[in-house]
Amino acid sequence: MNYTLILFMILTACGYQNTILPTDAELANNDTNKPTSDTLDYATVKSKVFQNYCYRCHSSDGGNKGQVNLETYENVKELAQTINDEVSSGRMPKEAPFLPTKLKQFLLHWIESGAPETLSD
Repeated sequence: MNYTLILFMILTACGYQNTILPTDAELANNDTNKPTSDTLDYATVKSKVFQNYCYRCHSSDGGNKGQVNLETYENVKELAQTINDEVSSGRMPKEAPFLPTKLKQFLLHWIESGAPETLSD
């Protein structure tokens, strides 16, 4: 019996979708992911990091695991040091997809820069 074919049929019948996220190597070769003074704002961090790696657990839709919601700047700013500690230690994110090295550096650099909401902060 061809188990690969059966597995394929099961996964496609269930509506399985494999989200392909960039690898560390791909991010390293993409200059747009390197933190610069013109990209260090909440909107950029939110779109590159929080929405793709954190909201699956730390949003209203994700169940606010650990009583943490990262959907607003105010919440993130209040938790900036905790986020820094959890991400730099490797404790977060707990589940795949894991935060690629370049995005981890980007997030930590943003926090170290005072976690500005806008570019003028």
